[in-house]
Amino acid sequence: MKKYFFITGLIIIFINILVIYLFGIANFNFKNYISLAFFFAFIFYYKYYNIVNTKFLKILKSVLILFSIFIYFWIIFICGYMIINYPEEKKFEEKLILPHADKNWEENYYLLAEKLLEYQKKYQNKIKIDKELIYQYRSEPAIESLLEKTYNDRKKIIDFIISNNITLPEKEINFYSVTPKSLEIMNIFKLELIEITKYINEGNFDAAEEKYTKLWHFVQSNNNSNLTMILYIVNTSCIDLLINFYFNSEIKLLNSRNEIIDMIKSIDRTLEDKGKISFRYEYQYLRKILKNNDAEFFKQFNGLTDQNLKFIFFNNGWPFYDQYKTWRIYHEIFYKLELLFQKPFYSLSDGLKDYENFIKKNTEFSYFINPIGQLVLTFSTPCFSGAILKKEILKSKINLFLHILNSSDKELLDNIPTDNLTGRPYKIIKNDASTIIKSECTDKNYNGEINFKIKTNL
Repeated sequence: MKKYFFITGLIIIFINILVIYLFGIANFNFKNYISLAFFFAFIFYYKYYNIVNTKFLKILKSVLILFSIFIYFWIIFICGYMIINYPEEKKFEEKLILPHADKNWEENYYLLAEKLLEYQKKYQNKIKIDKELIYQYRSEPAIESLLEKTYNDRKKIIDFIISNNITLPEKEINFYSVTPKSLEIMNIFKLELIEITKYINEGNFDAAEEKYTKLWHFVQSNNNSNLTMILYIVNTSCIDLLINFYFNSEIKLLNSRNEIIDMIKSIDRTLEDKGKISFRYEYQYLRKILKNNDAEFFKQFNGLTDQNLKFIFFNNGWPFYDQYKTWRIYHEIFYKLELLFQKPFYSLSDGLKDYENFIKKNTEFSYFINPIGQLVLTFSTPCFSGAILKKEILKSKINLFLHILNSSDKELLDNIPTDNLTGRPYKIIKNDASTIIKSECTDKNYNGEINFKIKTNL
């Protein structure tokens, strides 16, 4: 028994030295001091074992036996964890690499962020946009004043985006606070559309067409840039507004129809590729956290209650946290999303099921297999199915819009294009005064999301 207690005491001191070596003296807490107290108790018992057989030593012996059982159970537990999680995964080959960043594009990012920040400060809480104004402009002093005050600042930002490509610098991926203000871009865009409606009401159709064409240049230039997911969604929303504006206003494309058609074709060709880049920015954001073991980010998780335990396991990893395994699974999640992003909506069902099964399999919490990694995946798994659906709806609108712009009244019902939402041609509804071309997908799921009314007899 003497040797048993002596060996147990040495194991305790070894564990405490290991804690200090691995985790730093800052993580040597109250629990470690208790274990040190037991170390001295073991040594005390070992030294005075044969001197006196007092009641105190008998009680101490019982306590030390119970504590030693706990120590050996804990050692067996850790060894079991290591066996179950062996081997620790190593680095893997990544496919989700960001495109080469042009220095000028990166500088433009900071310039745009600065311009939008100035715009936000200048007009903060002063811009309240009534959506009805986009299609039904009414002349009021407040609206006239707002358009006049913001005109030069809006023009500067619109012209800057048209003239320059933009990319988010890789070093800024963790700091979304400096991302150009997406809400300001959308507000500026809506004010531009309101101004077009104003020109139409005044009978100034040339000015209306010129500004409408300029806004297509704006969204095309944005689409040619490398955008984060939020800015990609904002730009696709702007494209959607432009298409809806054409069918809900009296805009006339007398001089720029072919120019706009060419821009829309260019956008249509690159929409998926630019969406892939935005997915990769989102992936790179958490990749940095996983690579650098960002404990501050991890502290937001509520799966564990002991913050120190979180910090220790997250920063020192295996067997409780397999960094590269977690990183690889996260990479596979985004890679599967990227592949889904490129497929037509009607062919997505099987791919979505496989994706959902993969997510379920890899985010179900386990107390034994990479538990900290499972927590990371559970709290950080992206949900971009809405972005994929919106992109597909926009693709369907672009497809139909191009067909309408390219066709005369007599040609409109010839060679009806295939709807990427259904895999079938668009539905035609004719009456005496107009023709409605719509996606059949809207009948059941999307509440008339794609429903274009052509004001002509066909």
